[in-house]
Amino acid sequence: MSVKRDADQHRVYVSGLDEDKELEIATEGLRDSVYIEKCTKGVIRVTGKFNALTINNCKGVGIVFDTAVAIAEVVNSQKIQLQVTGSCPTIVVDKSFQVVIYASETVKKESRVVTSSSVGVNFMVPEGDDMKEYYIPEQIVSQIIDGKFVSKVNEEK
Repeated sequence: MSVKRDADQHRVYVSGLDEDKELEIATEGLRDSVYIEKCTKGVIRVTGKFNALTINNCKGVGIVFDTAVAIAEVVNSQKIQLQVTGSCPTIVVDKSFQVVIYASETVKKESRVVTSSSVGVNFMVPEGDDMKEYYIPEQIVSQIIDGKFVSKVNEEK
């Protein structure tokens, strides 16, 4: 496992966490980006406000973070639990399987989730003292209706 900070690029790299342990990464400011790759176990906690978070090619990892001012991305990953305790305007899940996003009250009200080529993505939001789970659709049906191209969620089972 390695953690490297590239001060010139304002980027923190975490690679190869493969133990059931918790790792804390402290960001240094809004210009920082965090890149997490090839991790297979454990929990990574990112503290502070930072620019962007990318999780790439990970499996069975939990990531908890405060605030990303731009984006959080999960790419080519499986069985990821992503928890936002502060805010994040955009969360992207691309080519991933079984991703659960735990949203703060701020994320619930102000964020959007964009998915592409992903299966089993769920969005958990606070509802009083409980969490409510929303399933993000995997299948979209598109067709031409009255000369207009229309796409909608496929609700057939």
